[in-house]
Amino acid sequence: MLGLPEETILSMLKKNVPVRSYEGYAEFAHEHLIPNIAEVIAANNEAILFNLEKERTKDDSGKQY
Repeated sequence: MLGLPEETILSMLKKNVPVRSYEGYAEFAHEHLIPNIAEVIAANNEAILFNLEKERTKDDSGKQY
């Protein structure tokens, strides 16, 4: 695994959350927040890679051999 373990992510998300609301918050974070964040990061990474590849292709087309 290259990223943070799930337990670490959950503990970071619970930081400064009152204990009385932990159960509902932990379930919300686990079911919705973490997957949404992961999806956004993955989509952003794909967009960055696509644009980098497009720029590289544009740069390569102007080179003389």
